[in-house]
Amino acid sequence: MLPENLSERKSKVKSFATAYTIFVLLSILCLYFTFGLIPQVYSRYTAITNERMQIFYSNLNKSERLLMNLQRQSPINQNDAASFYTWLDRLNTDYPQPFFGKVLKSYELRINELMNSQSSDSAATDLQIKLKNLKKENSDLHKEHQMLIRQIQEAKSLN
Repeated sequence: MLPENLSERKSKVKSFATAYTIFVLLSILCLYFTFGLIPQVYSRYTAITNERMQIFYSNLNKSERLLMNLQRQSPINQNDAASFYTWLDRLNTDYPQPFFGKVLKSYELRINELMNSQSSDSAATDLQIKLKNLKKENSDLHKEHQMLIRQIQEAKSLN
């Protein structure tokens, strides 16, 4: 003899089985993200960061050598100072993050102090002013470049 509410029981059992299956699948998905995917992404980004830091340290070693060469010169050669500023500018564009910027700024302050202490020549001051103007112009051009890239991407996405 079958119970009167057999169809209702079957629908309840089906609902429970469906809910339980969804719960198990979501749990498996969460475990996959927690123990599989997230650690992989974390280790990949850590490796990329470590590699970038190693490259930055090697670039800083070159900056140290350039700065030491400038410190050894009694009158600072303007070409050497210009090459040092060019090197610092390249590093500033390659490493726009605040941490790198502060480290590079300390080098720039050191060379400025060195130039001011060794020569009160107006040519050095003029070069520093020109460098600052060129840096500002360079940053403006980079911003304009980024804006144009965004506009091109927006135009492509509309098409």
